[in-house]
Amino acid sequence: MPDGGWVATHEDITELKATRSVANERLSLQALIDCLPDYLWVKDTDSRFVVVNKALALDSGRARTSDMIGLTDFDLHPYDVAIEFRANELGILRSGQTIVDREEMVFDAAGNRRWLSSTKVPLCDEQGTSIGLIACARDVTARKLASLLRDGQAKILEDMAIIAPLNAILEQIALLVEFQLSGVFCVIMLLSDDGAFLRRGAAPSLADMFAAASDGIRVGPKAASCGTAIFRKETVIVTDVAVDPLWEDYQHLVVGYDLKSCWSTPIMSGIGEPLGTFAMYSGMARSPNADENALAKLAVHLAGIAIDLQIHDGRLRAMANDAYQTKEAAADHESGLR
Repeated sequence: MPDGGWVATHEDITELKATRSVANERLSLQALIDCLPDYLWVKDTDSRFVVVNKALALDSGRARTSDMIGLTDFDLHPYDVAIEFRANELGILRSGQTIVDREEMVFDAAGNRRWLSSTKVPLCDEQGTSIGLIACARDVTARKLASLLRDGQAKILEDMAIIAPLNAILEQIALLVEFQLSGVFCVIMLLSDDGAFLRRGAAPSLADMFAAASDGIRVGPKAASCGTAIFRKETVIVTDVAVDPLWEDYQHLVVGYDLKSCWSTPIMSGIGEPLGTFAMYSGMARSPNADENALAKLAVHLAGIAIDLQIHDGRLRAMANDAYQTKEAAADHESGLR
């Protein structure tokens, strides 16, 4: 003031400080859980997300964790998956029992199949009433796929041992590889007896019309991916079937099927004779990655064993039949002499 005095005002900010404290705690909590590579979330009794960490938000196709708040599994997953999640969570809320390391299969925002090991704990108030649940989940996809691959190989080898139908075994091989990958379709072709053509062996995930149209591809130096692979006796990688000269005469095969690339490997017998081809088709114009190359190698090995066994079994049966016919003829001849 002009006379040397002053005027002071005071404002009660107790409530403001408390609000700021809560906000800071929440920010600190969010920063903490966003550091976790595993999924972490909290839901209310209607299964709506109220807290979500960054890992879950990003893999669910959301740029920010706040974009997940208020959503349910019905906004993220196919209906049948969401229904199962809701039923499980209702069971937790009603029973108050914790679920530990439950294996669940989901699809991420990119459409890739993922397996999670989930732990879900009921969230209760002071009276013990369930007011929601808190959960965390770890991605165990690599472990799960390795287990399925091992079990699938064992089943295929068992079927080989009992000489199951060849087309059934080849279909199992194709599906085994497809299940390990995303956006890849497998086709197994068999070499004709005269070595001039490739015949359909298995194409479980491609339309019958495609399989029928590709049946009878000629072996040669410019015969798409498969016919060329058999001709060269080496893997042929076509990254874009629309422009590669090997596919000039075979464009009609892929029209309408959204197949952009094809990688084919010849299937050889134990003594180096060509038996057929194993091909992977992708909806993207690209080369195969390391995992796809490794699976193609495995599929070619299994298919080669299966085809070889069938051929040898057929030869053994033919030899046995010839021996039987010879024995019967000799018996008839001896009977006639008597």
